[in-house]
Amino acid sequence: MVSLTFDASSRGHTALKLHPSASGGENSGNGGATSADGGAHVAEGGASSADGGAHVAEGGAGFTNGGADASEGGAIGVAATGVSAGEAASKSGPRWLGRVDITDPAAPRFAWSGTGLAALVKGSRISVRLKTEGTDTVFFQPVIDGIPGSRFEVRSDAVEPIVLGENLSETEHSVALYRENEGYFGDSVFEGFVDGIVTGAPPAAPHLIEVIGDSITAGYGNLGSEVHFPWNTTCGFSLAQQSAYLSYGAQLARLLNAEASIIAVGGWGLYRDFGGNRQSALPIVYGNLMGTQPAPAYDFERKPDAVVINLGTNDVARSDPGKAFEDAYVDFLTTIRSHYPNAWLFLTIGPMTAEPKLTIMRAHIDAVVARFADERTTQVLMDPQDKTYTGCGYHPNVAEDAQMAATLEAAMQEKLHW
Repeated sequence: MVSLTFDASSRGHTALKLHPSASGGENSGNGGATSADGGAHVAEGGASSADGGAHVAEGGAGFTNGGADASEGGAIGVAATGVSAGEAASKSGPRWLGRVDITDPAAPRFAWSGTGLAALVKGSRISVRLKTEGTDTVFFQPVIDGIPGSRFEVRSDAVEPIVLGENLSETEHSVALYRENEGYFGDSVFEGFVDGIVTGAPPAAPHLIEVIGDSITAGYGNLGSEVHFPWNTTCGFSLAQQSAYLSYGAQLARLLNAEASIIAVGGWGLYRDFGGNRQSALPIVYGNLMGTQPAPAYDFERKPDAVVINLGTNDVARSDPGKAFEDAYVDFLTTIRSHYPNAWLFLTIGPMTAEPKLTIMRAHIDAVVARFADERTTQVLMDPQDKTYTGCGYHPNVAEDAQMAATLEAAMQEKLHW
């Protein structure tokens, strides 16, 4: 095992710091309020806000003290846009991870959580040039030869190359680079390797999982730490506390020797957001290539073996969304099935939704499964938090993400036998 050094405050550019063992952090629960620039992030009993858009979930706090293992390497998502995964791996350049706009091959752009690249690179020093547009900063997670290095940030005014690894052997290395922040917050542009010779790309994992959700799925606050009682928030939302690489979807993929493509927007729901706005719903942006930007459209070329949908927390934040939620869900599943005729669909809600809302929403999802009448669609029951430890703003911490991943792994192994 290896541990990750998360230097969220550092503005330096040397990324790779490896350590010999690992576990994540602890985090928090219900109540309180904090704010930053922009929209709202809400949990039951408290609110926090961040630069842009709304992020919400309701319910209790986290339930475990201590962190989760970062996992040794692994890819988050490898769905190449415009080029199949096999073709991408056979070319001399990188293979793109998740939904990536390669209209300009010299400057691929990406925005969704966990997007990035994988490449085989020869040399003792490996560095890249990245650009951030539309927001102040974006964080990245590098992985070299299966070992996660230190996160680093790329500010909008950054001009220097970023060193991913140095003092390496002169041999070929497997390099992966993941965007840590969700698609609501600006774009990332990859402008190429500066040090190191790209010789190709490692092959994709044998399976792909698409994970659709809100702030929980995006890893909101999962690097933060809050302990309750008292029910207040000591660390509000910040991009420095959000990790796609350690989110439950990415951990799930690594447990199953798969890759994850994450489609998530904090504060949004399936039918409406936490404030009741029906224009902030995941089905509206599901077909987007670049986060919440309506164009260009994604081509749905690579087909996942399974789709996890973790939505409903924000839909029920103010009140029971009723049959309208079920209608919207069935329509969304119909859209997904049209793109992925053979994928298993796993529907869940959690872990922030508390009773009595949890029972209400599980009943709605049961009704959706019955109405959709698809033999490859099922609900997975997610345990709620135990209201002791959470990440920032009452969202799951890394250890809670690991428990969510384990719950989904068991359900998926039962159906898929990977």
